[in-house]
Amino acid sequence: MLVLALTAAALLGAVPDYEAKLIAWGLAQHGRELEPAPEGKVVEEILVAGENVFTEGDVFPAEWNKVHWTTLEHVVRREVLLRPGDVWSRDRIIESERIMRALTLFSIARIVPVKGRAGGIGLLVVTQDRWSLRLNSQFNLVGDLLQYLRLQPSEWNVFGFGKVASIDVVLELGSLTVSQGYVDPRLFGTHFRLAETAGVVFNRRSLAPEGLVASLQLARPLVTLAEQWAFSTATTFTLRPVRVFRGPDVWQLDSPFGPVPYVYDSGAGDGEVTVTRRFGEAYKVSLQAGLRGYGRRYSPPAGLDDARARWLREGWMPPSESAGGPVVRFELFKNDFTVLSGIESYELSEDVQLGPRLYAALFWATPLPVFSVSYVEAALSARWRWALGGGGLLTVQGAAFARFIAGGLPLNRRYALEVVGISPRLGGGRLVARVLGDVRQNDLTNTRVLLGGGNGVRGAPPELQAGRNLVLGNLEYRTATVAYQSVRFGGATFYDVGSAFDGAAVALTHTVGAGLRVLFPQFGPEVLRVDVGFIVAGRGFPGGMLSIGNVNGAYGQITDFRPAQFFDAPL
Repeated sequence: MLVLALTAAALLGAVPDYEAKLIAWGLAQHGRELEPAPEGKVVEEILVAGENVFTEGDVFPAEWNKVHWTTLEHVVRREVLLRPGDVWSRDRIIESERIMRALTLFSIARIVPVKGRAGGIGLLVVTQDRWSLRLNSQFNLVGDLLQYLRLQPSEWNVFGFGKVASIDVVLELGSLTVSQGYVDPRLFGTHFRLAETAGVVFNRRSLAPEGLVASLQLARPLVTLAEQWAFSTATTFTLRPVRVFRGPDVWQLDSPFGPVPYVYDSGAGDGEVTVTRRFGEAYKVSLQAGLRGYGRRYSPPAGLDDARARWLREGWMPPSESAGGPVVRFELFKNDFTVLSGIESYELSEDVQLGPRLYAALFWATPLPVFSVSYVEAALSARWRWALGGGGLLTVQGAAFARFIAGGLPLNRRYALEVVGISPRLGGGRLVARVLGDVRQNDLTNTRVLLGGGNGVRGAPPELQAGRNLVLGNLEYRTATVAYQSVRFGGATFYDVGSAFDGAAVALTHTVGAGLRVLFPQFGPEVLRVDVGFIVAGRGFPGGMLSIGNVNGAYGQITDFRPAQFFDAPL
């Protein structure tokens, strides 16, 4: 097993032990041996070894495989970028694996060269399906307060073709949303993508319908690095009330006219059509152009008197507006990808783009009669990643956004900066440090950040802090994992510090604690996280003795709490 792992690592990068065992199983299935020197050799054939989701002796019963559609062989083969007759290319193989992992069909996807029958090589594609008939779930639990629960009973691999059909149930503190969805990432076996959702929003207490949600997308994305053209058309629609909670209750705002519940009605529709052209080899450059339009309407809730309604609208609600016009976007990134393990997940491969990534965008809202606003929005983001010795990773990223109107100061200004360092293995585990800042100025959207509980500062009461701006730091040691059959267990100790604030008044909250991490590879790379923490200084201290309120649980690492969309595409 060690020889196999070392050989595979030399060919394709580090191979976690869980994946090395699967490669050995695949070789045994076809009676083949690894080819240690595939360079310059011609591909003779493509072999597929697809392992069941659950195996004999695993923690989960193997009988569950009977209600799972295994991915069909031709669906696996079509994602391999080399064909019989092509010459071995390590880069194309790594890219093929990256594409397969992005489809979310597989918990494991590895391609290794094996000795051929006629002097060439075969490509052995070793996969393990994710459990496709599944009750996907996300949650945020702080003490006995279930802030968010998402249950998505779905079939991710309809008839083994890799298509997704789902029912989505989202329970929030004030609402229950039930919708259906369908995603076909390979429409008619091509790289075209079709996705649609439609659902109804219910009041959580009365279960009376109070809103609608819908979306539709038809796109031809850039799937491989060699592809040059892409297009997308997408539209979304939402109609629902917005309720902002602090703890279990709606936030009661302190107005000059008495308490005002932070509640308002919203309706929004967005549409966009774009075409993308990509250039370059060592550095990939994408230019995108198209048309974008939206309409958004917000109003105070019925029953609120005029004075309170005006105060809520002017200081706490986003503005109602509609706009449309041309949009252009630019992206540049270094064509340098690597495969790491133990970064955010445990013992599973993670695809990482190294080097720089730049993004810029402009949206010109033209003064057409149908539209109510004329302005220009500009956005810029940049990221740089460095691989550290021993499998560590350092990421620095920032983003900025502003709206410009003739004769006035820039509006909706927003700036964010994040630095994340993940050390090489120390004592089998890793040290993770993150610093995040997110600042808004002249913000017409009246956005507030809520901090506490599972949101950045563990051990604090939910939504302890609220403000337009955010500063956050997390320091965590994640232990080495312990395996019980296929399940991986790990622990963590942490120190969190953060503040949500307006203006220059920064009141930090400091917490410390420890937690448990569990990974079920058959269900995906997300780690189940349970943490217990205490306030040790700053706002909210003294935090009291241990209680259920000090416990929070969610899927994903604490570093997932970030404005990811703003860093990736601020416009």
